[in-house]
Amino acid sequence: MRTKVHTIAADQPGAPTKALFRRALYVLQPPGVSAKIGPACMPQAGMHMGAGCGELSKVNMSGEVVMGKPNAGLMNHWIVPPGHHIYTTEITPQLNLPFDTTIHYATIHVHPFARGMELHDLTTGTTIFRLNSQDWPDRVGVAYVEEFKSIEGIAMQRNHRYELSAEYDNTLDVETDAMAILYLYFLEKDLT
Repeated sequence: MRTKVHTIAADQPGAPTKALFRRALYVLQPPGVSAKIGPACMPQAGMHMGAGCGELSKVNMSGEVVMGKPNAGLMNHWIVPPGHHIYTTEITPQLNLPFDTTIHYATIHVHPFARGMELHDLTTGTTIFRLNSQDWPDRVGVAYVEEFKSIEGIAMQRNHRYELSAEYDNTLDVETDAMAILYLYFLEKDLT
């Protein structure tokens, strides 16, 4: 893993002047498609070596994530059969926006064979953005995911409904595991 970290002190020129808050938004699937995944998403045939990225969790529609067994609630890990598939989840309850705001940064967490994730405004019928994923050409694994950065931001309305979709294209002849999380960083309300 290669990571670059660049920091600027708050009192230095060019320092960020906007406070942000984060939401982690999950594409969720019913337990029927995730029941084959073992504890802690242990790698099995067709799964990548990093498949143990997190425990199986059920998520209730209030957005609360609860550690659980794969037979209750919607699941944050699921199985993708061979072929092309799109999975969608309305994320309005997970989003739980406290006020109208703007997105200034976004990135995704996906497993191999993901092609990308899209954020949709169901109220307006528009796509807000798509972040793509690319696998390594010579081995199983995610090589790169896109990120979104904006000083101006993208408007998000508290009274709108939103949906998240994940596109997977499993080119194996066996099932593989999947997960799809969108991390959004929103402008905090100015309290001054």
